Amino acid sequence: MLRRRLAPAFAVAVALILLANSVYAASLVYVKRTSFNYFIFDNVGNTVKDPKDAYWNHYYLNPVINGSNLYAPSIVKNGGTWNVYTGGWRDPGQVNDKIYLNTTTDPSFRTFKEAMPVLQVDGGSMYIHACDPSVVKRSSNLWVMAFTGYRDYDWIVITSSTDGASWSPNTFSNRNYEVRFINKPTGVTQCARPSLNWVPENNRWEMFFDATVDGVSGQYVAYSTETIPRNFILGPKVGNFVDADIHKVGDKYIALYRKDGSFPWKIMWGDSVDGTSFTERGVFLEPDPLKAYCSQGVTNPGMAFDDEGNIIAVLFGGTSTTNVNNHKVGVAYPQCKVIPMSGDVYHIYGQGFSRDQICVDTFQYNTISKVLVYEKPGYLIVDQNVSSTKGDEWALIR
Repeated sequence: MLRRRLAPAFAVAVALILLANSVYAASLVYVKRTSFNYFIFDNVGNTVKDPKDAYWNHYYLNPVINGSNLYAPSIVKNGGTWNVYTGGWRDPGQVNDKIYLNTTTDPSFRTFKEAMPVLQVDGGSMYIHACDPSVVKRSSNLWVMAFTGYRDYDWIVITSSTDGASWSPNTFSNRNYEVRFINKPTGVTQCARPSLNWVPENNRWEMFFDATVDGVSGQYVAYSTETIPRNFILGPKVGNFVDADIHKVGDKYIALYRKDGSFPWKIMWGDSVDGTSFTERGVFLEPDPLKAYCSQGVTNPGMAFDDEGNIIAVLFGGTSTTNVNNHKVGVAYPQCKVIPMSGDVYHIYGQGFSRDQICVDTFQYNTISKVLVYEKPGYLIVDQNVSSTKGDEWALIR
């Protein structure tokens, strides 16, 4: 559950009276004056299992993980901490991809301990690059990572850990740890960018990944029942998309992905009942128009969950160039859409101030006269006249 910021008791009482006499499901109450140069709205975070049940707002201080070229986040909850694994280059001039671990106790994913490399390969190894980590904590002492290893080809490699920090193996002199498709020993190429899941109700590992099978490219799925999965049964092609993060969330599979190569990149989303054929539902996230770091696109998303299996945030790579060698990691939150109005001027773009707060910059307009709040697309819950000046903080009561 989200921790709600409490408005003054008198204001809450007034809000409840207003709700009783309103056709709308919620109202706003004034909280305080702040030193910020925008409007702040509290209690606007949503708890969701389905992306359609919220708007997704960029954090206003993105990016949250910096490096020369870091992206492809995989997020694992570990008690009160979230482990965030990324791939790419942390340091200038690094060239070869490594896999890094950042940790945070902040459920808004705003601050992290410095990235440390947990998997690195070099020219003397089987692979030059290690990237695209997908990590699963199956039990307290069994963690499994699938990642893309590259030398003259892409292929998915499996390694394991007892604590999520030290991995074995972490150097590779042969192909013994690459996944094998026991029902399809030939005909699979460019096998990369895994999204690994342990699905308890199916009692198996389910791995989604980019590949070309018998000349047909797309997103595929494979299955394994091994404790540490390396031998898989290749399943069907599940969609025409790449760079996906796919999870069983509630009673269906949710996929966040990139669909084509045109810039600026955006993240799409789809769903599936059984994980074998996905229906596209539309755009999930576009670049933040107020941030230069992702001006050429957002990609390689990673969903973050709480202990109840709710999606509490999505981390992603953002790039400002079309040669895509300078990614930074940003975060977006499931929230309401808050639209302050200055007369007949709509201020339609808000950013996450935290997972439970939104800030809206009204630029040259210092005052607002009305606020609209949509809980999710098509569901207006507040249409309220206000008299407010930039820097004011309001709270949503619902």
